[in-house]
Amino acid sequence: MMVSLFALSLLALSGVGFAVYSASVTINGTASGGTLVLGTSSWASGTTTPTGAGSCAWSDYVAGSPATITLTVTNMAPGDSCTASLHIDNLGTLPMTSESTTFAGVTGYFCTSGGYTTNCFFVTDSLGLQSYVGSNGANGLTVSPGGSYPGGYWVTVTYASGSTVQSESASFTITFTGSVGT
Repeated sequence: MMVSLFALSLLALSGVGFAVYSASVTINGTASGGTLVLGTSSWASGTTTPTGAGSCAWSDYVAGSPATITLTVTNMAPGDSCTASLHIDNLGTLPMTSESTTFAGVTGYFCTSGGYTTNCFFVTDSLGLQSYVGSNGANGLTVSPGGSYPGGYWVTVTYASGSTVQSESASFTITFTGSVGT
């Protein structure tokens, strides 16, 4: 036992030890996210029911984030409706994998039930939005970068057939939101 302690002490004093080799690799990386940008490249004046009732047209398109466009419906009689469509384009680099619409009645008279017998307007869209019951629209279609929402997006504004008040008016906002990711 004494000999072992003496040998260890001698090694410690002499500075003898064991060597370890090492090497390394440096990894440099970058990461960036893609974009989802919505816009519209084309729209058409809407159609009215009955044909020739009132006027129904898109105007004032402003590109950007968010892009905006105005739908103007005028000179409607009770029971008239306007359906206007436009192309919603994916101008970004990522595919849009779901869409939703929300409705906000800004001013004026909107129907609150499906009876449509009061002096009011109701608004629907191709995603299932229904202003008179407060439901939003939604869909899960994929739109590739550079593509357009399949079949076009449309909005219908109807003046209730039971309306008896002239010069009724309403303003509203529909927000179309595209999403990507989980």
